[in-house]
Amino acid sequence: MESTTETDRLLSRNHLSTLIVDNYYPYTFMNDQGHADGFCVDLVRAVVQVVGLEIDIQAGTWDQARAALETGKIDLLPMMAYSEERARVFDFSAPHTISFDAVFVVKGRHRIQSLIDLADKTIIVMKNDAAHDYLISRGITLPEKLVLTDSLPEALRLLDLGKGEAALMPKLVGLLHMKHMGLVNLDPSPVVVDNYQRRFSFAVKKGDKLLLHRLSEGLSIVKAAGTLDQIHQKWFALVEPAPIALQPVLKYILSVFAALMLIAVIFIVWSLSLRKQVALRTKKLEQEITEHLEAKDKLIETMQRLELATASGKLGVWDWNIQDNTLQWNEQMFEIYGITRDTFPGCFEAWKNSLLPDDLEMAMEASRAAVHGENDYNTEFRIVHPDGRIKVIKAHAMIIRDHTGSPLKMIGINRDITEHKQIEGELLRLNETLEYRVALEVTKNIRHELLLIQQSRLAAMGEMIGNIAHQWRQPLNALGLILFNIKDAYQFNTLDATYLDQAVSDGSRLVRKMSTTISDFSNFFRPDKEIIAFSALAQIRESVALVESSFQNSQISIHIDAPHDLNLLGFPNEFSQVLLNLLSNAKESILAHHRPIAGRVDVVLFEQDGRGCVSVCDNGGGIPPEILEKIFDPYFSTKEKGTGIGLYMSKMIIERNMNGDITARNIAGGAEFIVTAPLAAGNESREAGKIGS
Repeated sequence: MESTTETDRLLSRNHLSTLIVDNYYPYTFMNDQGHADGFCVDLVRAVVQVVGLEIDIQAGTWDQARAALETGKIDLLPMMAYSEERARVFDFSAPHTISFDAVFVVKGRHRIQSLIDLADKTIIVMKNDAAHDYLISRGITLPEKLVLTDSLPEALRLLDLGKGEAALMPKLVGLLHMKHMGLVNLDPSPVVVDNYQRRFSFAVKKGDKLLLHRLSEGLSIVKAAGTLDQIHQKWFALVEPAPIALQPVLKYILSVFAALMLIAVIFIVWSLSLRKQVALRTKKLEQEITEHLEAKDKLIETMQRLELATASGKLGVWDWNIQDNTLQWNEQMFEIYGITRDTFPGCFEAWKNSLLPDDLEMAMEASRAAVHGENDYNTEFRIVHPDGRIKVIKAHAMIIRDHTGSPLKMIGINRDITEHKQIEGELLRLNETLEYRVALEVTKNIRHELLLIQQSRLAAMGEMIGNIAHQWRQPLNALGLILFNIKDAYQFNTLDATYLDQAVSDGSRLVRKMSTTISDFSNFFRPDKEIIAFSALAQIRESVALVESSFQNSQISIHIDAPHDLNLLGFPNEFSQVLLNLLSNAKESILAHHRPIAGRVDVVLFEQDGRGCVSVCDNGGGIPPEILEKIFDPYFSTKEKGTGIGLYMSKMIIERNMNGDITARNIAGGAEFIVTAPLAAGNESREAGKIGS
């Protein structure tokens, strides 16, 4: 709390000084008579008048004005755009005006659609202006790519002369100066910058709280009295104010006097109670900090488990912030690209430099199309390893957008598929050789040669890698959604201990499932695996839990109908993988069908003819009759980028390994898959009930 002496000092300071920026029409400028004029000049005079102060107004450059306030040579600036960086040096009032910046270019040149397009461009800005601060603090461009001027008219003149590729400034100010200066070569329709605006406020030197309080009170009075609207109308609507009658003036003066008296009383009460409020707020902040640290520890634990999962699968995870062009990598990305964290500059340009020149245009087009929502980001490209090797990278990503649809982030994974591509090429050459020999010997041993082709495919390492990737796709998507939900909950202050515990539990379950996938696949063809009795309902619930977040995001409900639990005989992990595959296929079918009604999947557990049965039904429109009998064939897929091994592997697991059966049929409005397996000896049914999500 400020002392009585400090309060008296402020109250005794009745003459203030400020420095406005010339040539910033209509906000601040020097008129033809050599006097300070403009919207902010009228506003600051009105504000200091209602709080009983006087002000001396001089003119200069923005760089001079900012330095004068920082060193205490002047008392305030009537128009400074708020930013977190500036808030470390100055204190700000509530904003009185909001301005939107635009990118000005020469006619006929490429139009700048977003801040991303400013990368590598030579940009003209006013020195130490909000645009200057924003471009540097967000890392959108390098300082040496900026052309700095002392005024906005000078920036437009330099742009017209070709001294830069673009200029960034408030749209209204720029257009008015263009018209006044007769700059007909500039594009008259500059593009407004998304997610960037100037919130103009009164600014004082850091710590000058009492002056800021009086200015804020004056601004509130000016707003309440309608004076702010009149000033705004004068300068921005080009409407002359109506003559002011004597009676309204007297009424206004009395209202102001009453308001000042009320403010004085409020100030005294506020001064007495501020210390108590500060103590209470400090205690609350300490509690919030403790809770934040606890949540942070739990989040770190979750991230460590996720890092373990990505390391086991050798998946590189990256996060590109489209707004400030920064790039974050996990350790696997550094291993794939052969560089260290210390040598990584952390920007999009660093990734571009690693690409093979022949693939640069294709890779950049894939990124651009994904950012603009034209295509999903699912591509392959080659990179040059520091040791000279060429690596082939498979990349998937998703775009995070704000409520308006503007792109914020791209989050994705990279996988080194160089060895897979080499094996694929060898298999292709082998297949070509086999096809040639089959063509020569087709009349003699066609059955024998086809069997050899099938056996070679089953033995190939490429198929095993494809199987693992197929089984990991759904848990990875669910993990991504959990992390995004945690971040959203934190940003909207809904992140509590219960929510975080549930998210950590869900993430841990996904990590365990992913960690066991490789072992399950490596043991898949071994005949010496142990068959055990397991709860069918437990495996159903576990599988549903893994995809529940993804289904909710797609507005698809899952319902479990299990009047009795059943103990089955077989391999529980592989049984869960089959259920996950069926649930994933059901979801994709519903999304592809575009039904007018909500998506729904029903999982039913029942006993029939002495065997345990699980039915998975959806309302996704069903399977075309002409392909119904082919869906379990290896490498058969109706998806554009499907591998055709999901249902084939499910059939192998159930029929070959568990002595069961899996069938498919069309039902009203969708499809139904039924999985049957032997019941365990001494199986006892238990009441389970119906569960819906």
